[in-house]
Amino acid sequence: EHQIVQGLQVLGFRFRRNCAGRHLSYRLQVCEGGAGKKNGLVCGSLCGAFGPDRDLRGTPDDQARSIDYVKGCIDHMVVLGCPVLAGPVYSAVGRADAVPDKEKKAQWKLVTKNLKKICKYAEKKGVIIAMEPLNRFE
Repeated sequence: EHQIVQGLQVLGFRFRRNCAGRHLSYRLQVCEGGAGKKNGLVCGSLCGAFGPDRDLRGTPDDQARSIDYVKGCIDHMVVLGCPVLAGPVYSAVGRADAVPDKEKKAQWKLVTKNLKKICKYAEKKGVIIAMEPLNRFE
């Protein structure tokens, strides 16, 4: 990776690696530096990372963190001219709880309530959310 970074720096790319979502920031800085556009690179989509603390059906803190994270991704997308956010926006990857129907319905209501907030924000910013469905093995 270090050689790739050095090679891209020669072309004028800048990198930032010091925050919690460092892979996201690393890629964003590549495009934000202007070198991406200068070298014909387009940011066609951004893939969100949804770990255990980003879950629209999780604890209230998890929900708030997830909403803030997705809104932050959307804000970066606007800067990049990126039209699509992809990923399992509604759930943490790896969550495969078998829950009773009553709990499933409660989770569904919670997720749809939170997704409405996120989708309204995305619509205002002019971006699309491509939701990745997770199966019980993920």
